[in-house]
Amino acid sequence: MPRLNSQYGRTLLSFAAGEGHGDIVKLLLEIVDPELKDGKFGRTPLSWAAENGHEDVVKLLLKGGKTNADSEDGNSRTPLSWAAQNGHEVVVKLLFKIGKANADLEDENSWTPLSWAAQSGHETIVKLLLETSKVNSNSKDRCSRTPLSWAAQNGHEDVVKLLLKIDKVSVDLEDDNSRTPLSWAAQNGHKAVVKLLLEIGKANVNTKDKDGRTLLSWATQNGQEGVIKLLLETGKFNTDWKDYSQELLLLAAHYGHEAIVKLLLETGKVDANSKDGNDRTPL
Repeated sequence: MPRLNSQYGRTLLSFAAGEGHGDIVKLLLEIVDPELKDGKFGRTPLSWAAENGHEDVVKLLLKGGKTNADSEDGNSRTPLSWAAQNGHEVVVKLLFKIGKANADLEDENSWTPLSWAAQSGHETIVKLLLETSKVNSNSKDRCSRTPLSWAAQNGHEDVVKLLLKIDKVSVDLEDDNSRTPLSWAAQNGHKAVVKLLLEIGKANVNTKDKDGRTLLSWATQNGQEGVIKLLLETGKFNTDWKDYSQELLLLAAHYGHEAIVKLLLETGKVDANSKDGNDRTPL
């Protein structure tokens, strides 16, 4: 069977599949091996078609019976991984129905299709993957981060809701920096996600990361007033906690967050005359 390779190591079939040219794909399938991988990325035509959401091409390749739906590229990513990252719902369904794709294969960084979908905020894909009952909802990537951690960091409220409905999902799993999903959400000011994680009642609000920093410290540094209000309302914080020899008040003043300085002063638990390691006060 002729290879019909380009100078980039991709076959004509690979290019046609990636661009969604179904008629050309149909012609080439008669003379080109659909499992030939390109030289640079190690990807099959199905991988390219799945990434770009070309449903008809994906169906053509899968129905030919000669295409492996779980073929891994040079980074150990599968067609399902690419489709999940980019939110191609119909392609994901085709890979499951016709290709019998494995829903939980990890790539070289230990990311699963669920990790990619959660990080990108694709609620329908996350739901499809969870419904297979064949995915590990607490899977950890190379940095020990879970799908919930990524969804929380990026503020994907609907994805977080879906994941929290799964009994097996651990709300407080720490990554390699000892940070939890709540820590990431607080840092980035995702108030709705912080509220969801607090309402479930299982998130530790006093958790500290590898550098000894708390949720309140990250939110204070980044000026996340709404999140700080939510956290303070829990009544579970020690607002005298020091971060790198600075109290939270010093931290807020240093970054110029006037509203947060006011919030902290209103707690009555911070010292307006506190000094850092260099004898500097908030003023």
